[in-house]
Amino acid sequence: AAPPDRSRQNPAFEFAPDGRWLAVGRAGSVAVCDPRTGAERTRLTTPPYPVTAIGFDPAGRSLVAASADTTCL
Repeated sequence: AAPPDRSRQNPAFEFAPDGRWLAVGRAGSVAVCDPRTGAERTRLTTPPYPVTAIGFDPAGRSLVAASADTTCL
C-alpha cells in the first residue's frame, strides 16, 4: 500500500520524564528537540507511515516509537 498523505497527519509527541526533551513523530521520522528553544537534537528515520505512539523510558535515555504499519523502533 502507498504511504499516507503526510500533510494530513497529526504528529505524535511525548515529553521526557524530566521535561528536558520533546519527541515529535510524523510519517517518516521522529525529531527529538529541546522544548524551551525548539532546537532539534536528533532525527530518527521511521517507516513512511504515521507515527502513532512515542514513549521515553523512565530515565529519559531511551525512546520507542510505533508506526501505523505496526513497526516499533
